[in-house]
Amino acid sequence: MRIFSVMVLSLMAFVFNAQLALSQEAPKNWTIKPCKAFGPVGATTSHADFIRIFGKENVLETIINEAEGETYQATKLFPKDAEKTLEVLWQDEAKKTPSGFIVSGQKSLWKTEQGIGLGTTLKELEKLNGGSFEISGFDWDLGGAVLSWSSGALGKALPKIFRLQLGYTSPVAVSEKEFQTVMGDKLLKSNNPVLQKLNPHVDMMSCNY
Repeated sequence: MRIFSVMVLSLMAFVFNAQLALSQEAPKNWTIKPCKAFGPVGATTSHADFIRIFGKENVLETIINEAEGETYQATKLFPKDAEKTLEVLWQDEAKKTPSGFIVSGQKSLWKTEQGIGLGTTLKELEKLNGGSFEISGFDWDLGGAVLSWSSGALGKALPKIFRLQLGYTSPVAVSEKEFQTVMGDKLLKSNNPVLQKLNPHVDMMSCNY
């Protein structure tokens, strides 16, 4: 009986140490494989898994606002560290199956395998794409969203369900008259002269399953 108890305690210690090592190592992986994985997590990772991997202190249950006024229950990873924050939307109330992932803001450790991250500029995206692409006009719910890679390299590398949204920093480097030409619900080419001057940057990356 004593030997059995020692074996159980040893096994529990092994599991604990393995989980501790995982929680320490996993956050070092900030690579996005659209839309297969965000670091060590992906489409089959549950809320309980997030706690196990990242530690309870780094996992927050919250509600986030999406486009057109919609709200969703979500899990936010590293809510106190903007460069590490990852938001997870859920398909079910039990939070066992993610419906999407969101990285947003001005700066983040999260980057795609191609090196795309928050702050990547329109001109840098054109270089990666091997040419111009199409985005929507700014200052509405879906403003600055990449609509098409126009048969470029990123269209082959990134799945359609992986969305990039671009924003700009004020004050803008264009006149008010020029600025108005890239506002609103319209389709724009990235080689548009005003967009080239403005050179907006990625401020959101998301994947919706």
